[in-house]
Amino acid sequence: MVRLNGIDAETKLLGALILREGAIFELPASFVPEAITSPVGRRVFAAVRAVSEKHRRPELDVVAMEAGLSATEVEWLREVVMQGSLADPTPFAEKLLDGYRRRTLRGMIDEALEQLRSSTDTAEVVGQLMTRLLGLDTEGRPDLADFANSVLASLAAVDDALSGRSKALRTGFKRIDELVLIRPGNLLILAARPGVGKSTLALNIADNIASGGKRVLFHSLEMDDHELVLRVLSRATDIEADKLFAEKGLSPEERDKLVRHADDRTRKLGRGLLMNTTHHTLGSICRLTEKEHRRSPLALVVVDYLQLVEVDLGKNASAEQRIATVSRTLKLLAQRLRVPVLAVAQVNREHERRQMPGRRAEDKAGAETPGLPPPQLHDLRGSGAIENDANVVMFLHNPFAQSTKLWERDHGPFLLTVAKQRAGRRGYVKLHADLAHARFMEVA
Repeated sequence: MVRLNGIDAETKLLGALILREGAIFELPASFVPEAITSPVGRRVFAAVRAVSEKHRRPELDVVAMEAGLSATEVEWLREVVMQGSLADPTPFAEKLLDGYRRRTLRGMIDEALEQLRSSTDTAEVVGQLMTRLLGLDTEGRPDLADFANSVLASLAAVDDALSGRSKALRTGFKRIDELVLIRPGNLLILAARPGVGKSTLALNIADNIASGGKRVLFHSLEMDDHELVLRVLSRATDIEADKLFAEKGLSPEERDKLVRHADDRTRKLGRGLLMNTTHHTLGSICRLTEKEHRRSPLALVVVDYLQLVEVDLGKNASAEQRIATVSRTLKLLAQRLRVPVLAVAQVNREHERRQMPGRRAEDKAGAETPGLPPPQLHDLRGSGAIENDANVVMFLHNPFAQSTKLWERDHGPFLLTVAKQRAGRRGYVKLHADLAHARFMEVA
């Protein structure tokens, strides 16, 4: 009888991979098959992955055939499945990964001690140990790209752009798309003061992209899925969001209209717009994103909003350190998955004190705006790391924010100012806000 060296975590993990469809896509991206100590267990793991990537259910018989198991090994696998669990396999994978790293690290240290006992130069021992430690840290990450292949890929991207097949993501706002390039692997920041409508604009973009048949994952840290859905329906139906939230006051005609548009949006969005409104830690956001992207590629990931993401750095960590960690991790996530991440962020109050109401100011793009000038990069709340990590930084700004006229204050025109774009130009787009119906429109 083949055994798993008595390690229960391996039994639980392998059992879950067969019992729980799609479990292979829930594992951490850093998990390596070497974390499984049993050779036959590693063969089963590889078989489950191969079967799942073919969009087939990893049933026991199918996995056994894919792995080429003997009759004795098939009997063992049946016992594993009987002891398996339908629970989330992530804790078992993390335990195995931790054990693998500990074993590897002990081996590195033992080898270094042996070298130190010999006549090997100390500097050489330290250098070899550091190199191996860095290798351990980067296991599971993609290999480096060579220049020749990168040149070919870059030329192909230029040809695609010339022929109208650019891989840059389209937001559904023509003038924004003309100015902002949303490329795979980029981190984009959409920042504004509270109440300006940055979450609404981010949701409009997500809705537009998902309606085009692409998959978007929207992590909302301040709205639940009910509120997100009603905002989408308010935009589609022309029924004020307040009426939908109150769940009263709808006329029979509005009720029928709501049902019709709900059916229409369901057909268009299908399962393309995914919403996470319950997992707010940085680790869970990354894990969910990786899981869904491996299940089926994502076109865009939205995080609303950056300063609310929970990260445990210990009680002595400052708010700036926490925000810097979130920003850097989201950038690395975008690069690793080759998916653009749009992170909503807050702007501090300082820019509101720079210009008194009633005066006029000229922004860097040359647009004369009444009252308040657009925010600057240093206005990003909490950390300069956001500015450094982002490929694109956009500020949603209402120059009439201190106006006494309700129409100017709530409807605009608003300015979406691109203050930073590594692979493009800076500039601005005029938008008209209709926050009562949870939507933005472009101004011709």
